[in-house]
Amino acid sequence: MIKLQYIFSLLLLLGTPVYPQYITINHLNDLAFGDVFMGYSAEVQQTDPNSEKFSISHEKRHNNILVQLTLPAALTSQGYSIPITFDYVHSAWSLNDLGSGRTNFDPYSQLTFNFLGNKQLIYIWLGGIINVPLNIAPGIYQGTIILTAEEF
Repeated sequence: MIKLQYIFSLLLLLGTPVYPQYITINHLNDLAFGDVFMGYSAEVQQTDPNSEKFSISHEKRHNNILVQLTLPAALTSQGYSIPITFDYVHSAWSLNDLGSGRTNFDPYSQLTFNFLGNKQLIYIWLGGIINVPLNIAPGIYQGTIILTAEEF
């Protein structure tokens, strides 16, 4: 315990500010294409109930939040893969949890939000497109989507 207090005191003496982050990220829904067949493509729009959905809130006013998505290039199972595409049309954010009034964005670029009020919510939806190869094994194909939010 003495070491931690000493290190914390040292950081304060050096002039390095230490701030807690008050960001809350909620994962509300997984992106799901449902049953798909070899040789066919499938698409999930950002307005579809099967789109990936997150909410982000911040407990302080007038703070900027940087949001970044890390997206898979393919869904995989048993050594097989299905390429997945994310784009501007299939990605959106909004201050309201409604099907209309959303703003599309490039899911490979960073988003910056300025929180004007306490507990303001931002919603993010992500759909995508898959093209299932003919030479693929049946199974459950998965990928990982990571949302990172940081205060700056």
